[in-house]
Amino acid sequence: MQPAARMDTFARAIDTLTRLRRERAALGPSARACVDRYIEEVEPCLEALEAAMAHADLDVLFEGIAESIGAFADEIASIVVERHGGDADLLPELVALARVEREGFADDARRLRTASGLPLRARHALDALAVSLVAIRRPLHRAA
Repeated sequence: MQPAARMDTFARAIDTLTRLRRERAALGPSARACVDRYIEEVEPCLEALEAAMAHADLDVLFEGIAESIGAFADEIASIVVERHGGDADLLPELVALARVEREGFADDARRLRTASGLPLRARHALDALAVSLVAIRRPLHRAA
């Protein structure tokens, strides 16, 4: 894959997250919490993905991660836009399924890191990417 095509996939993922942020405003608290959780979990993944893309040429992995993040964000946004009550019940399952898929990509990143003879910076970038893909972010609750 050419660098321009790789960046197009990455840009589409960013665009779908922007759409998702915009559409979540009309949600009720439960559905909004799911959408917010998805956004909070994948934003650091995209940051780590961008860094890894700068240091390694692993287009199949990078395209797969960006495409997955964008596809799940688009699916979640479609449910939000269509506002079918029953479909909103699927949001927690979609967020969980997206997490499982990212865990698979993290395993791929770890395997590629050790098998590909990459420079040190690229290996560190892949490590950071793998960690970001599996990290579960929870908002901090402060005592009143």
